[in-house]
Amino acid sequence: MKTRGIGVIGGGVVGSGVVKILRERAPALTRAAGPFELIGVAVRDLGRPREGIAPELCTSVDALLADPRLDLLVEVAGGVDAPFQWVSRALEAGKTVVTANKALLAERAEAMFALAQAHPGKLFFEAAVAGGIPIIAALDRGLAANRVVAVQGILNGTCNDLLSRMERTGCTFEAALAAAQAAGFAEADPTLDISGGDTAHKLAVLATLALERPINSAQIFTEGIAGITAFDLAWAEQHGYRIKLLGIGRFSEGHVELRVHPTLIARTRLLSQVMDELNAVQVEGDLSGPQLYSGRGAGQLPTASAVVSDVLQALRGESLLRARPVPREPPRQVPMGEVVSRHYVHLEVIDQPGVVAAVARALADSKISIASMFQPDVAHGSQVPLVFTTHPAPDAPVQAALDAIEKQSFLAGAPVRIRFEQ
Repeated sequence: MKTRGIGVIGGGVVGSGVVKILRERAPALTRAAGPFELIGVAVRDLGRPREGIAPELCTSVDALLADPRLDLLVEVAGGVDAPFQWVSRALEAGKTVVTANKALLAERAEAMFALAQAHPGKLFFEAAVAGGIPIIAALDRGLAANRVVAVQGILNGTCNDLLSRMERTGCTFEAALAAAQAAGFAEADPTLDISGGDTAHKLAVLATLALERPINSAQIFTEGIAGITAFDLAWAEQHGYRIKLLGIGRFSEGHVELRVHPTLIARTRLLSQVMDELNAVQVEGDLSGPQLYSGRGAGQLPTASAVVSDVLQALRGESLLRARPVPREPPRQVPMGEVVSRHYVHLEVIDQPGVVAAVARALADSKISIASMFQPDVAHGSQVPLVFTTHPAPDAPVQAALDAIEKQSFLAGAPVRIRFEQ
């Protein structure tokens, strides 16, 4: 049997994890999928020592892609533009590609899948979503007999860790972020995580599988968690909810909802019990009903294990997304303004007469029905919190009411709006 050559682009945390697994478990992997050889690891700085990667393995991207021994390329470098060029070259040359790059798949979805369809090379991407959780395999194979009707996921461990810290300690968002950075759970620049952008990338990949057509993350409504306060988390706990940053996809005949935002979910739901840096994805098939997958969504070995699982699948000659038909008419994507849900709104207001009446008038003008309104007997000088919840209403009129409220002189800060999820 021919020995297949494997090349890796990226010698960082995940890349070194892939090398570690391929080296230490080579006998078992060879028994499972046949002989292979790690022919090189392309890195930016060839002179820099890398833990777990022999210096003689380090090479340049161009040299690796030109190596005639290369059969399978593993891309774990991150970024979009350069990786797209590397992956394109490999696929066009008939090589199989394994990538953990969710941004590449989400932002260049149509081009990526067109390449995979047009050339003999195959494309695998289990590690692009939820690290070591085998959610891609579940959607593509385990639930293949189903029409996926909904996906809900805690897809970013950093955000889940921050909200868990705030809930447990009552600290501010800023204090939780500093603690998470010190513990290594948050990047020095956490913008992509806390803005919801990373979750949107991952939801785009899941939606691509569910809809059997490429979805770009730019199509997804996205809000982050930076505005959430300890007060909001305490209110949620008192009323039987938890706040999670969710990626939500709902897929019906001819209609699609795709959104990322902080969400109030009941504590009776299993998804609400997923804490700290863990990830979880709930998938509902029309035949299977809801299923929950949970585990570590990041880290060297969980992510590397998903990459190597794809390598094994590729070496065995299996495929992913190779024979999927593309529906003739794309489903209509429901604009966020039409999405109906209940809403929680927390206002910080100046304690003066007429505030409650003005808020109620703004809601009435937008035809929003109030489910509850609460002003706790807690004051910060002349500033007090005012909380109201709504009955189910479309997003657009709720936003119109908030826009009207923000123009009022009694408002002491930006409103916090969190949607409920069933």
